[in-house]
Amino acid sequence: MISAALFDYDGTLMDTAPIILESYRYLFRKYRNEEEFTPDRQLAVQGPPLRDMMVQFFPEQDPDRLVQEYRTYQQENLYGWVKPFPGASSVLDWLKDRKIPVGIISTRYTKSMRDQLELLQMTQRFDVLIGHEDVTHPKPDPEGINKACERLGLDPRERAIIYVGDSVTDIQAGQKAGAYTVAMVSEPRREKDLQAVRPDAVVHDLRDLIPIFSAQL
Repeated sequence: MISAALFDYDGTLMDTAPIILESYRYLFRKYRNEEEFTPDRQLAVQGPPLRDMMVQFFPEQDPDRLVQEYRTYQQENLYGWVKPFPGASSVLDWLKDRKIPVGIISTRYTKSMRDQLELLQMTQRFDVLIGHEDVTHPKPDPEGINKACERLGLDPRERAIIYVGDSVTDIQAGQKAGAYTVAMVSEPRREKDLQAVRPDAVVHDLRDLIPIFSAQL
């Protein structure tokens, strides 16, 4: 029996790429040049901790100030930019019907996740949210997954968890936590790298998770 189904947030359950990229474009327009926000950089920013990207792309600026500026811009421009991936509601309903706890482990700040989930009226669908500020060691460290399991009251010796993510670090974190790992390919350019770290399963549509979950019951 599945003890819990755990997910990454950006690029896995939620199509947040448009608002992420627009927020970075805002900073590049202000502090560099929008043309320097190349396709490779657009791919690179989807997943890692925000502050790390600020240090990398804007070394002459205060990264903490830029993080706050980024978050303010994103918060003020959320409406219409963020939506669940197709099939997200179906999967979450399926898990709820079977009383399987559901959680999110993300490098996004928890308040940011809550704001977006509230906007989409989805907050009640999740039993636990673990964000950037909740861990000392981000993915690929398994700390966030383990912390989510602790908050759900799962016995580490008996738990059977599934972790779904769209990045290599997601899969590595899930593997280190002893989870059944599923790679969600929302960005085709990442598929080869995802396959290389050998997740237990790969999906291109969230609805394909249901037969995978069913096989674990």
